Amino acid sequence: MGLLSQEEVEKRFNDIYHDDFDIIGPYTGCKNKIKIRCNKCGCEFYRHAGDLWRGTLSCPNCGDGCKGSNSLYVGINDLWTARPDIAKLLANPEDGYKYSYSTHFKLDFVCPDCGSIVNKRPRDLFGQNNNFRCEYCSDGYPYPEKFIRSLLDQCGIEYTYQFSSKDAEWCKGYRYDFCLLGNNILLEVNGLQHYSANHKFFKSLEEQQSIDKAKKDLANKHGYMVIEIDCSESSIEYIRDSVLQTELNTIFDLSQVDWNLCGAFAIRSISNLVCSNWDCDYSSVEKIANDLHINVVTAVKYLTEGSSIGLCDFDRDVYTQYMKDLHYKHMALNRHKPIKCVETGKIYNSFAEIRRIENMFIQGNVVDNPNRKAYGCHWVYTDEEAS
Repeated sequence: MGLLSQEEVEKRFNDIYHDDFDIIGPYTGCKNKIKIRCNKCGCEFYRHAGDLWRGTLSCPNCGDGCKGSNSLYVGINDLWTARPDIAKLLANPEDGYKYSYSTHFKLDFVCPDCGSIVNKRPRDLFGQNNNFRCEYCSDGYPYPEKFIRSLLDQCGIEYTYQFSSKDAEWCKGYRYDFCLLGNNILLEVNGLQHYSANHKFFKSLEEQQSIDKAKKDLANKHGYMVIEIDCSESSIEYIRDSVLQTELNTIFDLSQVDWNLCGAFAIRSISNLVCSNWDCDYSSVEKIANDLHINVVTAVKYLTEGSSIGLCDFDRDVYTQYMKDLHYKHMALNRHKPIKCVETGKIYNSFAEIRRIENMFIQGNVVDNPNRKAYGCHWVYTDEEAS
């Protein structure tokens, strides 16, 4: 393989560092030094070209980059000067003058959602989607998806989050971010990996775009329109502009959307919202889950974790007993009622009849539960008579 061209080197460099740095000198080989400029402070410096592909370049002046220099210059690269957004979360504000963003030391930070102390390096605090990484309350939901959820909620648009074969068998192994109920519209909230090649992504750009096309073709085949929203950047302005350029803006009236509210919701932890909505009523767990478009099991998990750090007073054992009592009461009330298969419309006098006729062993906890299926079907108690 011959020497890479200047254009190839700069393209590869930009794929890794984006707009943080620029190559301003000629490339003469991987063992030779090349001149770099930091676009944050304007500092110009040299690095061996072969070291650039590790993704660890940093500015010797301001410390900006993936890995920082060990030098601290108060007023230049200390946390309070370079990253006040991170410094304000420090448990000890004085640490903001002792360390830079690129320090290898772990510092104590206060989680803005639950108040727990998190011990991390400054550069490890936030994920790709600008979400604070708290081991106590982080929910794992991406910033763009929470942003769009707030948008849909504000517009009063009913939707299913993470639409999959659980909701429609034709989805097969694919999962779509949102399905707008009653509109046959699917929303795909696409991050940077859908538009740009990057060594940090698990799939290549070609693989990702091939999957995107297959998902779109499958949805179109079953009468669904797919709207792709470019969320390459997790910011209010970028996602707002992307949404307004899609068909979503022509199908729905988005003129009254509070975009700042979308951003505020996106940076809040879903687990924190679950705990703040808890009102000590064990019958309200399902409503909380439905309002936030999450599974009841997930809501119980968040309430249990929140209780362990003092965010709420949820007792999982009490909830488990409550659900058992509710189940037995429901079974007693419907013991002699016929059971109906929602998908086929067939009605059976009893579970024993279902076993005898269909050779299916249906359990009582599946009946009247929209979130559970047995043999690919939903089952409900009915007042209709079996034919």
